[in-house]
Amino acid sequence: PPHRPRIHRLRARPSRRDRRLHRRRAPETAEGKGRWSSVVSPHRVKYAGAFAIKLRLTPTQVRAAAEQRWLDARALASSPTRRYTGTVYLCGIALDCLLKASLLEKHGRLASRSRETLSRDDQRIWDLIYRSHDLSEILARLPNVEDRIRHNNPATGERLVTALKSLCTRWTTHLRYSPTPLLKQDADDFLQKLSEVKKWLS
Repeated sequence: PPHRPRIHRLRARPSRRDRRLHRRRAPETAEGKGRWSSVVSPHRVKYAGAFAIKLRLTPTQVRAAAEQRWLDARALASSPTRRYTGTVYLCGIALDCLLKASLLEKHGRLASRSRETLSRDDQRIWDLIYRSHDLSEILARLPNVEDRIRHNNPATGERLVTALKSLCTRWTTHLRYSPTPLLKQDADDFLQKLSEVKKWLS
């Protein structure tokens, strides 16, 4: 029968079989001659690491992800195909990451705790970080964000806070299921508002 390639499940750590398959002879050194060392294939590390990031998030990691989604949104808006729904969706994901980074900083004690050991209120915060995408509720848990924007922008602070709340209210994860494409003005509005407020969340 024709050869069928073996399909591996992505893992954050290499399996015993991987370590056995990727063993190689180390160069001879003064400490030891030709000791064997395990080497994991680079492509496995790359993809396993990308898909394994689900829990134990850090503010730095989430802000870096926000910047990547922001760049993705801008790339979609300027692409020849003009994918405006994708632009708006990724703008929301970038904002989601920025707000969650602030929530992680405020509640850093939750990063190393399992949900079952937390109080009911802390469980809700844990859910907002790891499960929910309710931007309005996340923002409501961060009154210091609005205060900082107003304090640092006496002339335009209220307008920026209004823009931030508008983004949180209008965006929804259900955009991923919508077959109706958004318009250019929708994408431009999200890009403009997010570009104005994102620096106060970074």
